[in-house]
Amino acid sequence: MLLSFTLMVGMELSAQQVKVEASETIELMSIMARTAGYREYHMDMADKYTEETEAWFAPFESHPAVAYMQSLKPKYGIGYDAVASMSLHTETDGKTVRLIDATTLEKRWKNINLDTCLMYINQFYTDTRFHEFYIQHQGFYEEGIQTYRNNVMQYFHQDWYSQFYGMAPKETFTVIIGFTNGGGNYGTSRQFPDQKKEVFAIVGYSLNRETGKAFEHGGRYASTLIHEFNHSFVNPNLDEEANKALLEPIGEDLYALTE
Repeated sequence: MLLSFTLMVGMELSAQQVKVEASETIELMSIMARTAGYREYHMDMADKYTEETEAWFAPFESHPAVAYMQSLKPKYGIGYDAVASMSLHTETDGKTVRLIDATTLEKRWKNINLDTCLMYINQFYTDTRFHEFYIQHQGFYEEGIQTYRNNVMQYFHQDWYSQFYGMAPKETFTVIIGFTNGGGNYGTSRQFPDQKKEVFAIVGYSLNRETGKAFEHGGRYASTLIHEFNHSFVNPNLDEEANKALLEPIGEDLYALTE
């Protein structure tokens, strides 16, 4: 289930749309990771929402699905954007979670039995009454989406990517707020058969503890958003063997400045 606002970013994007959404599967996998003790999903920067998440899911810390998640990290390196990737390749109707397609699932999942994984995800989803938790917080999610839309998206100009990289984006761009992610932000993508490639920026939600407000100083958050969408252009080039030799001396020069 997705909650979303669709917006147009500037007159130059009359043919393109950028969505800002909340995602039930993003929250599900993030909270599973948090309950399993993944540090990157345990920043706890959403105050009341964090407290309510802890109260609801702490009784399930010994759940078989949590133990399963704990086993995946040391053996397969599952964490960070791999968690987000699984979220984006699944969907739910409020009763069960199913895998849509695994073709573009992050490579760390390739040696994992996905049927077993999905069984545990569904067990956690059912036993914790996750859908009920998600529905109860729709007002909070909608408020976060609207705040991000008002404070951040005015600084995001999608046409910059075609100007910088010399090619127009062929993908759809979507922002998903990860309300459990705190300071964690992830750029990931998916492509289902016979569909356009979809590029996602999973942006973390955090409150300013002094003001109690989220996404203040929107330009700072926009820089993170721009960074995350850059992954969809940069990562494919980094994955090409021929480019590695070309990029290595540049990387060494940059590293020398920052080491």
